Amino acid sequence: CAVLAGGVVRCWGKQSFGQLGTGGSNSYYSTPQIVALDSATAIAAGGGHSCAVVAGGGLWCWGGNGNGQLGLPSGAMNKFPSELKGFGNVVGIAAGTAHTCALRGDGTIWCWGDSNLGQCGPLAGKGSAAPVQAY
Repeated sequence: CAVLAGGVVRCWGKQSFGQLGTGGSNSYYSTPQIVALDSATAIAAGGGHSCAVVAGGGLWCWGGNGNGQLGLPSGAMNKFPSELKGFGNVVGIAAGTAHTCALRGDGTIWCWGDSNLGQCGPLAGKGSAAPVQAY
């Protein structure tokens, strides 16, 4: 996925879990698809999910969610971008195979999803579908 001028998001590749945000399961290898999301400032793609920061610090995620990496209860896959409500002031985002971490404007790092190898800091071995302050 990439953020283009004006905050437009385009994604391409395989879409087994809705990680391209188009609402379907078709893969797009040559023509990037526009994701229904405006004013993006940053984006990250994990193993089967994607998340974007929008102007104003909001966070939107979509795709597979087997470990809670969308910030939703585990298993609740989402083929369209959905806002992680109540979690703002985000300035940066990173996504791994089945976890997500966000940098907030106050310098804190929050993570959620799989943490079997310590990906989410203090959640090591547990994981969480809700954002937890890691650092």
